[in-house]
Amino acid sequence: IAASTTKLITAVDFLHQTEGGAYSLSGALGEGTAGWQLQELVQQSDDDSWNLFINLLGGQQIENYAHQIGITSFDFDNNTIAPADEALLLQKLYQDQLLNHADTQLLLSYMQHTNDETLIPAALPKGAVVYHKYGELLDTDGDGDGNYVHDVAIIDYKGHSFVLAIYTNRNDILDIATRQTIIHEITQKVVSAETQ
Repeated sequence: IAASTTKLITAVDFLHQTEGGAYSLSGALGEGTAGWQLQELVQQSDDDSWNLFINLLGGQQIENYAHQIGITSFDFDNNTIAPADEALLLQKLYQDQLLNHADTQLLLSYMQHTNDETLIPAALPKGAVVYHKYGELLDTDGDGDGNYVHDVAIIDYKGHSFVLAIYTNRNDILDIATRQTIIHEITQKVVSAETQ
């Protein structure tokens, strides 16, 4: 289960379609504009905004778009994606392979200073720039359907740019603090290895 990390696929798909003239950022969507809903979707991880875009684009269309751009493991109905494909999406986005430069920069700006900076961003050294999307889905009712805490990011540091996708699903580690520590340790080791 990818949780909210796949909101990025929806966002990229919508921006791609606006570039083709199908939609407009200034067009009405829900109680605001599509542009405002897009920012809410990515920066605030708003589920209501996500549902508006899903209803607009169609789940099957979003999945088809993902497969067309090489994100072949994405399954819309089950909201699953391989971490490697999530990383590939970020790589292609950052390299301007999916959108025009202005739309790429717009989406990246929303992936900074989000409403949860406690995972990958919190573990980065001073001077690192990060663009990320977290996902969290916790088994609050105890029915054993999984505890997912994920973060996927593009990191710029010391002249190096790389992507990192960390997915966790640990029913035996329920508290967020422990999960954060694991994600921080992985992040620090990857940054150290990538920037040596």
